[in-house]
Amino acid sequence: MDKSIEYIHKNPDKPLKLEVARGAKVSFYQVKPILDKNLKVGLIGFSPRPNYIKVNPFSAIYYGFQQTFSMISLMFVILGKLFSGGISVKDLAGPVGAVAK
Repeated sequence: MDKSIEYIHKNPDKPLKLEVARGAKVSFYQVKPILDKNLKVGLIGFSPRPNYIKVNPFSAIYYGFQQTFSMISLMFVILGKLFSGGISVKDLAGPVGAVAK
């Protein structure tokens, strides 16, 4: 999946053939990624479905800490880019700002 996403990101405004497998059925689609000017990548408007697995309570606590650490780390990366000028405050938006673009 990561290679597919990377390929879509690197080919904005170019027609691509997309093969989608759902069970035994395979469908083909022609898509044209749109260049997101802020992210500077091609996007086609979908994201992969998360894969949920059942775990015991101790594993759930571990995974919860792991995800919390990842989100806090990402927050510091974004703050670092804000202070270094890598991104602008105008690039930050919540759900309403994302739809408005």
